[in-house]
Amino acid sequence: MSHPVITGANGGPGPEGRWQNRLEIREFMKNGKQFSLYIQALQRLMKLDFANDLSFSSIGGIHGMPYVQWGKSGASTQPPDTDFGGYCTHGSVLFPTWHRPYVALFEQELYKHANEIASSYDDEWKAAAHNLRSPYWDWASVDSDKKIPKELTTPTIRIMTKDGDELVEVKNPLSGYDFHSDDPNKTFPDYLKSWGSTLRHPTSKDSNAGSNIGALQDEYAQDCEQIRIQMYYCLVTLKTWDTFSNHTTNRGSDDRASSLESVHDSVHVLIGGYDPRGHMAVTETAGFDPIFWLHHTNVDRMLALWSALNPSVWVTGGDQPDGTWTISNDGPVNVLTDLTPFWDSASSYWNSNAVRISESLRYTYPEFNDIKTSNPTEIMRIILRKVNSLYAPDYSVTVPKSASQAPLYEYTVRIKFRKLELGSSFSILVNLGETYVGRVSAFTSQQPERCANCVSNANKEIEGYVHLTPTIRRNYPSGGLDHGTVLQHLKADLSFDIRGTKKDGSPAQLADLTSFKAMPFFYSVTKGPLDELPTYGSNTPLPDILEGKPGHVSDPADF
Repeated sequence: MSHPVITGANGGPGPEGRWQNRLEIREFMKNGKQFSLYIQALQRLMKLDFANDLSFSSIGGIHGMPYVQWGKSGASTQPPDTDFGGYCTHGSVLFPTWHRPYVALFEQELYKHANEIASSYDDEWKAAAHNLRSPYWDWASVDSDKKIPKELTTPTIRIMTKDGDELVEVKNPLSGYDFHSDDPNKTFPDYLKSWGSTLRHPTSKDSNAGSNIGALQDEYAQDCEQIRIQMYYCLVTLKTWDTFSNHTTNRGSDDRASSLESVHDSVHVLIGGYDPRGHMAVTETAGFDPIFWLHHTNVDRMLALWSALNPSVWVTGGDQPDGTWTISNDGPVNVLTDLTPFWDSASSYWNSNAVRISESLRYTYPEFNDIKTSNPTEIMRIILRKVNSLYAPDYSVTVPKSASQAPLYEYTVRIKFRKLELGSSFSILVNLGETYVGRVSAFTSQQPERCANCVSNANKEIEGYVHLTPTIRRNYPSGGLDHGTVLQHLKADLSFDIRGTKKDGSPAQLADLTSFKAMPFFYSVTKGPLDELPTYGSNTPLPDILEGKPGHVSDPADF
């Protein structure tokens, strides 16, 4: 029986033999023809019925609900030993690689529709369609206005017409997806089933609720700097696949960065909101919001950058803590595990080895355009220079040991908690005095009891890191920035809060999260050239900073 085969965007490479770039959305929009085709293709994709495996809603449903078989992958009914039928590999070593063919599936359908539209246009439009790839939103790149691009949020948008002489205003498919009568939204949990479209920071639980884009923009403005720093430390300090790939707690004593999945979690929850949660903040409904694809294309780009910085490291073995349609409870997974439901042929699936380079799915990213060497060490230096230019903290605002002595000190807090303890998505907020610094988030199912593996793994801890130094520098410039003074400020001002709701819908309190633990620490850093890594000293834990406060752990060995 036939099933969809994931190839990536159909069509050959460019004239220099390179596959086409996935572009950042703000750069992508500069090509008016290509952006117009993208919007039109997305509109067409959204018009298809859920029964079509290649519709927008059916592809989105692979990520969670309605927990049905997709593309004839796995049993035709859900496995008898679990109540969960999804395919997604959150919380496991397969998290980054499973999403790679998933985004490629979306991209190939987008590409197909764009080229069908352009087939009746002139040659410039056809060339734009041939070069089209799914754009990404780089949430770690902080613009001066600290705003999500308005093209992702406005209800209408202006695009070029076929003759190219004028712009026409159309409904913006990037702002949300309107459910069809045959879509699975009636299977969604709780209040989400009453909404006729995907929402971000919903105004209420009522059926007539809308998205509060002002609240979303405010939230991003508060968080974008911390997200950038978290992503930088993830890229340059995590050197093992276990620590980089997923948010489950397995870090060493000298790790100092959130995993790729942990940063990803916070972006999901930031976009969806808290009370009530919008679709992006709920694992089983996130794939229906069109911003999901710009988010996950950027997650995939971060995987490509990290892989270039760590060319000898790839997927190591682990287990799958949150059950899938085809992987048994806590089943072992490794680099050869099938990335179901993503077929690479009539009889086999993609696996992590096969997707190690993005070109295997017919795309690349701009950071790799000018690489003329195949030497992994040289590639690493080129990519590191770009990563440093894009995301590195301003080391001139780090804290010295004394007023005139290098190296510099950086201050961070490590946070742990049980992901499913509250039965809902939430964020731990870190503050210095009255100033908000950053968050670590739990991106969860709205109905974890429907997932037998979630229930059996309810005590699994996840973790993340919030970096304190830029806020320290801004908050305490007149009090002196020697190490001793900073410790006094941290002891007086470091605190935590929680934002989210419990399973019953009531506001969460920090005391409700009994598993919450936090450990501040510091380490030295010496900045190198742009194409070299900084030099980091060992982490020194600071358990006394939180004495008498929530999250305090007196012995670092118990953390």
